Amino acid sequence: MQLRRDAQVKLHVERVMVGDEGFGRGAALDRVQHRRLDFDIAPGRQPCAHLGDNAAAERSLQEAAGSSNADLGALGKFALASVYRSEHKDQQAIDLYKQLIDKPTIVVSKATAQLELAGFYESQQKPDDAKKIYDQVAKDNPSTEAASIAQRRKAALK
Repeated sequence: MQLRRDAQVKLHVERVMVGDEGFGRGAALDRVQHRRLDFDIAPGRQPCAHLGDNAAAERSLQEAAGSSNADLGALGKFALASVYRSEHKDQQAIDLYKQLIDKPTIVVSKATAQLELAGFYESQQKPDDAKKIYDQVAKDNPSTEAASIAQRRKAALK
């Protein structure tokens, strides 16, 4: 899939997969240029976190999160927040989501980061915090899929 400057693409990131080369090395770096980000799907590969090696996943994703490419950095932060959630590093996950909200990119929008943070608050039994975020998403993104999702999730909290 290619994302170009004026492309309108819905993207829901499930996870970032790390191959043998790692981030920022080899041919993969050459494909991230000119405001375009190419993703390759590698069949049969499992993310490090799915193999029980959260430490390796965390190291690789920290490297990606620190990338000078804003889109790659955002994907790294988004995936790293998921790893932190699974490791119960709650404040670190929250901080990453807030960074993504403050500096959204084409691949991780403000609404996407807000919805993830609100979902995290729900899982932590903090419905009031989640409701505030859902209200903000609906206000900032009227008549969009993000607003619809926020309204549904907020209604489910009642």
